[in-house]
Formats: sequence, C-alpha cells, structure tokens
Amino acid sequence: MEPFKKYWHETRASREAQSLPSPRHDLLGTRVSDSSVLEPQWKNMLRADEVPWLRDHRVQELTVFPMAAYLCMGMEACRQQASWRDANYDRILFREISVHQALSIPESTPVELRLSLAPYAEGPRMSSDKWSEFKIYSWTNDRDWLKHCRGLVASEHSKEQNNPVNSVAKAQHRSKGSVDDLDPFKNTCSNPADAASIYSMVAEAGFDYGPTFRHMEDVIMGPSVVRYKATVPDSAALMPCCHESVYIIHPITLDVIFQSVWPLIINGRDSLNVPYMPIAIREMTVSTTLTVTPGAAHQVIAQMEEADKFSKKLSINIDTFDMQNSLGTPDVVIRGLIMARYKIPSQERMTKKLDVSRHSGHHAFHTLTSVTIVHSSRYLRPVHTLSTSYGHSSD
Repeated sequence: MEPFKKYWHETRASREAQSLPSPRHDLLGTRVSDSSVLEPQWKNMLRADEVPWLRDHRVQELTVFPMAAYLCMGMEACRQQASWRDANYDRILFREISVHQALSIPESTPVELRLSLAPYAEGPRMSSDKWSEFKIYSWTNDRDWLKHCRGLVASEHSKEQNNPVNSVAKAQHRSKGSVDDLDPFKNTCSNPADAASIYSMVAEAGFDYGPTFRHMEDVIMGPSVVRYKATVPDSAALMPCCHESVYIIHPITLDVIFQSVWPLIINGRDSLNVPYMPIAIREMTVSTTLTVTPGAAHQVIAQMEEADKFSKKLSINIDTFDMQNSLGTPDVVIRGLIMARYKIPSQERMTKKLDVSRHSGHHAFHTLTSVTIVHSSRYLRPVHTLSTSYGHSSD
C-alpha cells in the first residue's frame, strides 16, 4: 500500500492554528492569523452584552474599561506566548505600565480591541529574550484608532535570577528607598472603616461601582495604611450561558485591589472632593497560583507614599496575600500604583479630559499630561487630544 499523500496545500496560518491552539478569550479575543508568532497580535470585538460585568465599572455615568482589564489582557497574551514556547513559569511580571486614554464602552455597538506583543528593545541593536512590550488599541465605526495602554510584561519562574531590565529596575527601586515589604505595616491598622460608606463617597465623586465591583470587606485603617479583605465574585454567573474565560487573576479582583486608594484618600474625611484615576504602575508581580474560585478571600495591605507636591499624584504600594494559602508570601505585589486627579469640565463634551500634570523624577517612564474618556456615539465627532512624553518619574 502506498503511503498517505496530501493532495492539497496547507497554509502557514492553518498549520499554526493547529499547532498553537488558543481558545477565544473574552477580553483578549483571538490571535490574528496574519501576525507572526514572534510579534503576535490579538483582535477582539468587545460587546457589553457579552461581558456584562463591565457595566458595573462606571465613571461619570459612563461604562469605562478598567485599567485592571488591560493588565489581564497583557497577562493572557503573555501566558499564551509562554505556552507556545513550553516555558516554565509561576508568575507574571509587569514594568512601566501607563494608561494613555480611558475607553468608554458603548451599550449597543461593538468596540474592536487590538493587542500587540513584541520583544522589548533593550538597545538599538539588542532585544530582550524575556521582556515583551504590549500595546492596546481600540477602533469603532465613529472614530479612528486610539492607543489606551502600554507596558512591559514577562513570564518568570520564581527561581530565576537576574535579568538586565529587572536588575536595573530593582536597583532603582532600592536606591529610592521604596518599601520592599508591607507586612510590618498591617500591625499599625487599628481603626475599622465602613466599606459601604467608602463606596458611597466614591460614587458621589463620580466612581459608581456596581455590586460586582464592591468586594472590599473588613476595612481597617492606620496612618497612611489600610488593610482589608477582597473576595472573589462569581462573575461567571453574570456571563452568557454562565461561561467565562480563564484568568490568572480576574479583572474585578485586581480592580478591588486597586480600590485600596479610596480608603487611603478618604481616611477620616466626610467626603471625597477630588477623585483620582490610576494612570501608571511602576512594577507589578502576579502569582499564577492565586486562588480565583468564587468566594475565595485575599488580604490586601496598601501603603500610600507622600503625594508629589507639584503634580499632586499619589503613589500606592500594595501587597495581596491569598488567604487560602499559608505560605505567607504575597501573591500580588504592586509598587508605584500612580493615581492622578481629574475633573470633568462639561457633560456635553464628547471627550472628558482628565487633567493630569506633567511629572518629573529619576528614571525613564511614560508620563501623561491628559487622559481622555472617549465616547463612541456616531453623532459626535471624536477629538484626539492626548499628550504623552517619555520623561522621568519621581514615584
């Protein structure tokens, strides 16, 4: 009998689709077949009805895509690329995250999201074999492409040693006297605070979290420190057919961790006069073993550094511990979550410019002079007015 023969031509895209399978992800979408696996791209048509929990993240009556969701897209892209390489890892690292424009999700029309992933250029002739730079864009029928978020991402095993970029970042981090361990601060927390009252004050300032995002519990305050429990919601129950993509950490849970800024800012006040938005993260580590089942509890300890006197930006350091895990080491470590003030000049404006001052400091970092929430209504002409600079940060 003659050996089996093929009588048709199989394309590269078809071969890669079979050898590198990845199911569609709710936020990231699917890999673009025309993109190289060396510099892959993903495309998703995002609809509010297909990810209904997004409706509970509202700013000034607009459904706004959370910063945490951008980071979860980056994590999933990094996870898929690591699986193609058969890489062994137990955590995802981020560096130099910046949000350029916030994205308003329309109720009835889709938004096309794109994520690109490319090796990070460590110099004019050398690219990192570990770090990748991701960029996230969106497009709708009513406007052109907009850039929303960029940063560096990598998968790593905890036993791995120094990497050039990582070593430089850690050296800068130590030289600035930043906090390495927040655990000692938890003993300074002794004043209970009511989470419902915190959410009410935040809602009055324009951040109206729905029930899905209200998962701060047992809040205890200290001087410039807060400790609380963040519970994992059953977000799959809200999804069509109760089916949801797998996350290393769910965007809702990560957003609840970011919410540590609110009790730190309010801390004894009767109201929140000037709201803040997250615009950057200096560095973040997320363990892939974090418990993500509904009802799981994580202890969050956050410490606020002194505000920059010129820009009024705040820098938050956060450690999150999996309460189902007795190892005692933080599973989510955030250093330099940068929060900036904003104000809404007019409800009639198509763009809501979030006033953010220019920042200065010691190490190269994307800084923002404005952040824009972009409407997708076809009756309004989009305005592209975002200014960024590759400057320095003192966070």
